Amino acid sequence: MRITAHTADASDIEAMRAVFDRAERDGHPVRGVAHAAMHLDDATLTDLDDARLSAVLAPKVGGRWSSTS
Repeated sequence: MRITAHTADASDIEAMRAVFDRAERDGHPVRGVAHAAMHLDDATLTDLDDARLSAVLAPKVGGRWSSTS
């Protein structure tokens, strides 16, 4: 078994496409994904304004959204 880690912004469809294209070119197509994206903003939920909450949710929601496009 061969495991290769790639990093990319999961909310950036072009960055993700580049990872998949590179893996395919290298002869090791992607067979699975561990989505561990996060943006840390230490605060209680009530202290997060719209901009901070959007920044925190972007890697997870954006990454999932782009994977269904």
